[in-house]
Amino acid sequence: MKKVIVCLVLCLLCGCSTKEKSPLEVTETVFNHLKTMNYYEISDYTLDTPTQNNWDTFYQSIKENKVKMTCLKYLQDFDVSYIIEYESKDNATILVTMKLHNLAETRELFLEYFIQAFEYYNDPPKYQEELKKAYTQAFERSTPSLILTYRVALVSVNGKWKIEQINDFLNNYVNTIINQINLIDYYNY
Repeated sequence: MKKVIVCLVLCLLCGCSTKEKSPLEVTETVFNHLKTMNYYEISDYTLDTPTQNNWDTFYQSIKENKVKMTCLKYLQDFDVSYIIEYESKDNATILVTMKLHNLAETRELFLEYFIQAFEYYNDPPKYQEELKKAYTQAFERSTPSLILTYRVALVSVNGKWKIEQINDFLNNYVNTIINQINLIDYYNY
């Protein structure tokens, strides 16, 4: 009986202790939220409150455009790698390298499929659907080649790692995504 009580107490003690995330784990968590463009979920991991009004406005302007939403889906599917550059008890720096699709290059692949979609120009719903297929085919043939590199600075606050100056990073990242999607307007559809 004593063994059972000791085991229960140990289980309770182990269950109550929570291991805080390391600087690398915090950075990985934040970048996983970026893949879903969910900026508000990262506020637990930042010193300043993430704001992305320009993203919200831009997203509202494109959400009905099937082609741009297809492009966004592919841009969200980025590869990411992390290197711990520095880590001490109170500070850390993580080098983050993201590899996204470069829509300028994808657009070149798109030209092949655009001609086929253009046959349906007088039928707007069908034309939009064919354009979406054209971009899907172009993305399937392309490889991510746009490389973004960021140094993410973190500090330990009350035993929890927080990213400093998240809005500088977010503004840069969001503007890159917006600029990439705006490249699609080249075809004026």
